[in-house]
Amino acid sequence: MRTYTRKGDGGMTDLADGTRASKSDGRIVACGAIDEACAAIGVAIAHAPEARSSEPLRIVQSDLFKIGAEIAGAPADAGVMIGDDAVKRVEREIDWYESHLEPLRRFVLPGGGLAAASLHAARATVRRAETHAVSLEPGAVRAECAAYLNRVSDLLFVMARHANAEEKRAELPWSRKDTLSSRILGHAPQCRGSSARESTRLKTELSRVQIPPPAPAITRDSGREHKESRRALLGNRRAKEV
Repeated sequence: MRTYTRKGDGGMTDLADGTRASKSDGRIVACGAIDEACAAIGVAIAHAPEARSSEPLRIVQSDLFKIGAEIAGAPADAGVMIGDDAVKRVEREIDWYESHLEPLRRFVLPGGGLAAASLHAARATVRRAETHAVSLEPGAVRAECAAYLNRVSDLLFVMARHANAEEKRAELPWSRKDTLSSRILGHAPQCRGSSARESTRLKTELSRVQIPPPAPAITRDSGREHKESRRALLGNRRAKEV
C-alpha cells in the first residue's frame, strides 16, 4: 500500500467511521495534537537516561493512539477504549517517581539535561493535546480520556525532575525578579538518599558561575545628563565647522 493516496489534497480526510471531514475540524485537530504528543514522547524515549523510563512511556504512546482513534470515531467494540485502570497505572508511576524525589517547593523552569528537556517538551505537547481534546463538544471525549491526558503530563513532569536529579543537574526555580544568581545557588535537585557530599560539590560548582552585572538603570537624571552631553558635543562640532 502506498503512503500517499491523494485523497487529502483538497483539505479533507477520513474519520474512523468512513465519513469525510475537513482537516480543520476540531476532531482532526485534536487527533493531530495527540499524534504530535506521541512523537514528542518518542523523542523523550530516545534521550531517556535509564531503561525504566522507556517501557511506561511506550505504553503511554500506545494509549495515545487509542485515544486518537476514539476521538476519530472508532466504534466502542473496536477494542481501543482506555478505562480507569489506565489512569491508575499512570498514577502509580507518578507516585514511584515522587517517592524518589525531594518535595517540590516552587515552580521550576523547563530544562536541565537533554533527557529532562525532552521530557518537559513532551509534557507541554501533551498539555496542548489535552486542551484540544476537551475543547470538543460535550460527550466527544470520555472523562477517562481527559483524565488520562492530564495524568500523562504530570508523569512527564516528575520524570523530567528525576532525570535531572539522576544526572546531578540543577533545576532553575522560577523567580519574579528573574536574577540568575539568586535562583541557581542552592537549588540542586537530589534523589532521596543522595549523598550530602555530592550536593555540596554541585553547589560549589554553581557558585563559580560568573553572573554578569545588570545594566545600570536609566533614570530621569541620567537621561537629562545624556541629553546635555549630546548638546555640548553638537555645539563643539558646529563651532569647528564655523
